[in-house]
Parts: sequence; C-alpha cells; structure tokens
Amino acid sequence: MDEGWITVLGKSATRATKARQNKEQEVAGKKETQSLTNNTNYDEPEEVDEQLIHGQIRIISKAFTFGFSAIYGLHTIKDRLSMWRKLRQIHSLQQGPWLAIGDYNVVLQAQDRQHGTEVRAMETRDFKEYMLDTGMHELQYVGRNYTWTNNHTYSRIDRGLVNAAWMMIMPNMKVQVLEPLVSDHSPLKLMTTQVQGKKNRPFRFFNCIADHHQFIQKMEQAWEGRNTFGMMQLVWNKLKKVKEAIKKINTQHYKGVDERIKGIRKELQLVQEEMSSNLQKLELIEKEKTLKEDLEKWVLIKESIYRQRSRVQWLKLGDSNLAYFFAQINNRSNLNGIQILTNDMGNQLVLEEDIEEEIMGYYKKLLGSRADNLPVINTNDMIMGVILNREQLL
Repeated sequence: MDEGWITVLGKSATRATKARQNKEQEVAGKKETQSLTNNTNYDEPEEVDEQLIHGQIRIISKAFTFGFSAIYGLHTIKDRLSMWRKLRQIHSLQQGPWLAIGDYNVVLQAQDRQHGTEVRAMETRDFKEYMLDTGMHELQYVGRNYTWTNNHTYSRIDRGLVNAAWMMIMPNMKVQVLEPLVSDHSPLKLMTTQVQGKKNRPFRFFNCIADHHQFIQKMEQAWEGRNTFGMMQLVWNKLKKVKEAIKKINTQHYKGVDERIKGIRKELQLVQEEMSSNLQKLELIEKEKTLKEDLEKWVLIKESIYRQRSRVQWLKLGDSNLAYFFAQINNRSNLNGIQILTNDMGNQLVLEEDIEEEIMGYYKKLLGSRADNLPVINTNDMIMGVILNREQLL
C-alpha cells in the first residue's frame, strides 16, 4: 500500500505532518488503520496536489471501488481557486461513487461561523458555485456543530462531500465530528447508520396523476355525490371521496413504475432482436415504434415523480436527471430521520429500536405515571355552595 494513503487515513493531506496528537490518539489510530488496511486496497494516487490527494479505494470483501479525495484547502480565496478547478476535473472524470472529505478551509453558510467576523458573500461564492455545478451533496453530520476553533471563533470548515452515485449506493453513511482533544480541528469519522424500516406513510399526490385521461371525469364524479349533512360536513365528505378516487387512479395506473419500465425495455429488446432477421416485417416496426413511445412516456413519468419527491425545483423534466433526483430523495430521507441519539448517560444510540425506546421513555417521564382515577369537581358541593347574585355576576 502507498505510504501517502497511510498518512491520509489518520489526518488530512498536507496537515498530516503538523497535527499534534497525544499517545492515546496515536495508539487508537494505529489499530484503526491496521483494521482498515487488512480489508482495503489502495491504488497509486491519481492526483497529488498541495490542497488534495485523490485516488481509488477498493473494499476487498465487498468487491466495491470508490473515489476518495483528502482535502486541505489553503487560507485565501485566490489560493483555493485551483482546488475548485481540480475538484471539478475529478468530478467530470470519476466513474462511480466519490467521497471528498477534509478541511476545505471555508464556510458554506453564514451560520457555519460563530463569534467571529461576519460571513461575507464573496467568501462562500466559490464553494456554493462548485456545489451547484457538480451536484455534490454534503453528508449529514452528527456530533459537534463546529470543526475548528481558536478558542474565540468557532467554524465548520471540515466536511464530507459525495456525488450522486455515492448517495444511490450508500445513502446511510454519516460523518461523525469527534472531540478535538489537543488539536484545533475536530477529526471526521465516516460511519454507517442503521437503515430505518419503512413506516406507513400518508398518501402523496403526484402531479403526473393529473395528466391521466380519466382524472377530470373521476374528480367530477367524486365531487357530485349528495348527502344531507351540513355544509362543512358536505365539503369534508366530497374531499374524502376525491382523495379515494385519486388513490384509485394512482394504484391502478401508476403503481410499480420501475417494473413497468423494465418490462417495456425487455420487450423492446426482444422486438429489436427479432427485427434483425425480419427487418421488412411492418408489424414489428409498428410494435417497436409503440414500445419506444411507451418507454419515453413512462420514463418521463418516473422522472416527474422523483423530481416531486426530491423537491428540486430548478431542474427541468426530460433532461435525464433521475440519478440526481434519487440522490436528493435519499439525502432528504436521511435528514428527516434520527440516525443517532445520545442518552442521559452520554451513550450514543444507533439502533432504531434503542432510539425509539429512549424517545418513548423520555416522554413517559414528562407525562408521569398512570392514575386509576382522577379527582373531579363534586357537583353536589357546587349546588349547595355559595351562589353569586345577579349584581355580583354583572
């Protein structure tokens, strides 16, 4: 294994020779590095720069390869311009998942710096443009809210960024911000969280349902129902029937879009294989044309559903952005879930059942214990008691 990669494992790029560690950290780092190298194969670095080291890492037991970039950004906006150019080049050439983690030496949002100088737009512009141009995602982090301090200013300048391919394959990866001990930077630890089980979710209306040829007709039929209840009850019943009609259209015509697309592609492949020996057969030509139209239709419907679920508004449909939409969906799912929780004892809980038990226990303590009976006002005491006269009431 290349010596440069051994250095990168414990520290980030060129700062490796300057970081201070106590003896306990060094022993723990050696054990972790030894465990990692036994199951990991590292190629020669493809890019070695003063601000980054990039190469490919293969996980032997999983037969899995991903790009890895260790980042150490320089201190000025001008000096970091070459880093953004190199990262853009790597993004355009990288095949498959890619992780770029380390010290970017720049904040991304105004709230990433506390008790220091105000964050100016020119500081974050290059970073934001890079994220927008490449579609990179920041891995969710757990632990400390900042990664660097000089005991006066607190900033979050260390990050883990991944591409869409990473989010599609490994959406349950997180970055844990560890305690800095004697260093001014907090180490970043890549960790795997438990995939949360699917819960019953409320029905979501997808825009593609409104394009169905029976949509208007079904809505009118559902809304025209009559009953003898009051106006609010009438409206509520009509809305309920409309919802049932929409769910029925969704179930009958839009459920299993992925399987439908796979089926059309398989059928199209068989037809084209048959056409190779029967090119003049008009029936096959017409069938191929129909299948291509169906495939285009359902791929666009799938993209519309993914776009709506991802809540990305700035991308247009029809540009084959399925991978990006899917990555955004996974990212939103991770952000909306609780992957790690620290209890009163300081222990970190990562299993779904442990997190659920801790939350339930916390709120049960707030509510108190169950009582067999509750004290109420005695109506006889009220009747026999002092009654206010009219003047007192007024």
